[in-house]
Amino acid sequence: MLYLLSIGAVSDRLMGELERTYPVPEAPQGDVIIMLGGGAIADVQDVDGTGMLAQSPSSRLLAVYRLHLRTHLPILLSGGQVFSDTGSEAEIARRVLRSLGVPDDMIYVETRSLTTGQNARYTAEILRREGFVHPILVTSAFHLPRAVLNFEKAGHHGDPVPHRLLGERRSAALSHQVRAKRRGALYEYRVLSRETAYHCDEVSRMTKNMTAGDPARLIFFFALPLIAGNMMQQLYSFVDTLIVGRFLGVNALAAVGCTGSLMFLALGFIMGFCTGITIYTGQRFGADDAAGVRRSAATCILLGLLTALLLTAFVFPLTRPLLILMETPPEILDGAVDFLSIIFAGLMVFLLLYLQNCLIRALGDSTTPTVILGITLAINVVLEPIAILVLDLGIPGAAGATVAAQAIGMLVFFLYIRRRIPALCPVWQDFKPDASLLAAHLRLGLPMGLQSSVIALGAIILQVALNNLGALPVAAYAATQKIDAVAVMPMLSFGYAMAAYTAQNYGAQQYARIRAGVHACLKMSAAFAVAIGILLIAFGTHLLALFVGADAEGAEEVIAYGQTFLTVNGSTYIILAVLLVYRNVLQGLGQSVVPTIAGAMELVMRAGAAIFLCAHLGFLGACLANPLAWIGAGIPVVIAYFWTEKTLRDV
Repeated sequence: MLYLLSIGAVSDRLMGELERTYPVPEAPQGDVIIMLGGGAIADVQDVDGTGMLAQSPSSRLLAVYRLHLRTHLPILLSGGQVFSDTGSEAEIARRVLRSLGVPDDMIYVETRSLTTGQNARYTAEILRREGFVHPILVTSAFHLPRAVLNFEKAGHHGDPVPHRLLGERRSAALSHQVRAKRRGALYEYRVLSRETAYHCDEVSRMTKNMTAGDPARLIFFFALPLIAGNMMQQLYSFVDTLIVGRFLGVNALAAVGCTGSLMFLALGFIMGFCTGITIYTGQRFGADDAAGVRRSAATCILLGLLTALLLTAFVFPLTRPLLILMETPPEILDGAVDFLSIIFAGLMVFLLLYLQNCLIRALGDSTTPTVILGITLAINVVLEPIAILVLDLGIPGAAGATVAAQAIGMLVFFLYIRRRIPALCPVWQDFKPDASLLAAHLRLGLPMGLQSSVIALGAIILQVALNNLGALPVAAYAATQKIDAVAVMPMLSFGYAMAAYTAQNYGAQQYARIRAGVHACLKMSAAFAVAIGILLIAFGTHLLALFVGADAEGAEEVIAYGQTFLTVNGSTYIILAVLLVYRNVLQGLGQSVVPTIAGAMELVMRAGAAIFLCAHLGFLGACLANPLAWIGAGIPVVIAYFWTEKTLRDV
């Protein structure tokens, strides 16, 4: 078999198939010419120095030079010193180009690469740094398919230009070169097959196309990592509350707990804004628009940085005035100010952490963000007891440990994206402001951010009413909020899964799949809602005991208040499940008005519960705020969904 594959008739045919993959373009288009090396000799004296390119790359360099004269584009030479007795291919090629009159500022060199994969990876670094986005790739015709694969893997798509067709012998002068390349044909096929398989597997791991396959299965397995990831996100505040309550006492628990609504005012806006702007990224991914994905990522980064700066400048100076305005009890005011000030100072860190999380999710990968958030949470769990118990930093230590852990998670996200998801690595030109692109992102991001903030305003009004009831109801509400936030994560995660699923299928114009996905997701989310509600009603007191030691002052009353909250809310989770599915479908479709109206309805209902029900029913009135808000928000959302579904059926 090996003999048959090596004889001229077979190997020439194999070589010809490789070489015919890419035709020679009449007028290649790009912004830089890349030449891959192919061998050099170190100690040969040339007319202008020492070292000479081998025959094939010498001819290739001449073709690149002629292409440069025609296009006036800069040249990027890629190739290092492969063996100890060979020269640096890129440096030798640069010397030759200089002797031909090419200016230094038109020549870039990459001298580290020893393989095709390294050619692509190290060259991509230079392309990003210099702002080149559309390279013209020149290498041997039989090597070009593998080179293109590696450059696409590195995130760059350009015009391939094959050089020197050897698959068919056109003259006796080329016959010895053809024989020398016969074994190269087998090598290229073997390596190309291996790298193609690896590349496809890697892409499938990093992203998830949700426009094909069983909708229920796709949504379920996309939501599972989201449930874990979102629970981990909530576990930051859960861990804060748990450690503070157990080790610093009920007043410290109340101090940290009463900041929850103000924290959500800022963090909720960030989470909603990031989720909204990355919906556009998901739509571009569903439409198979690689350049659009990259430009969307750049726009998200610009808008995210600006949002974090403005938000920090607004809320940080108002920390104490806002807490006083909320009638925070004097005995817990200073602790609340200490905790919230540090959290607000770290808003930029939180935004960059959450934005990268949302960008990866927009491409259909919900597993990687979960793993990274898990690492971040583990770091937080380690740092916080050290800050409180070892360093004796008290409440500020708890907040500082949380921000530090998030900063580490942010860095891990950044390194992962740079290394493994080139589609989310914009080049400088992608950051060029585009009014229409900015507007498209803001149309999705601002309403979702404001929707979260409007919900937070309702929570703040409710917190004011609770503060008037005393420290024990405040402590009970603080503990139940942490439990409730984790409990609703499955429903929230199914909602987020529907937003990603809807965005991709809307971009691909697969409207029937959206309807099928909604029906499947409603069944799954409702089942989770019923199960979790039953668990909270049955075991709520045991969960509450985790936050308040049995011997703590007022522990029995705190647990009794908390169980009332968990019973009322747990029995109505199914309403929340329906609301979240329909609302996220509308957001995935790019609709923002109705979800914003729904947020306003939540504000009205929560404020009504705080003003009227708390005055007459006490803590029970506060417990009824969530179910009433879900009902109020659900009415316009459900109406809008069925109207939209009818419209899509007619398309």
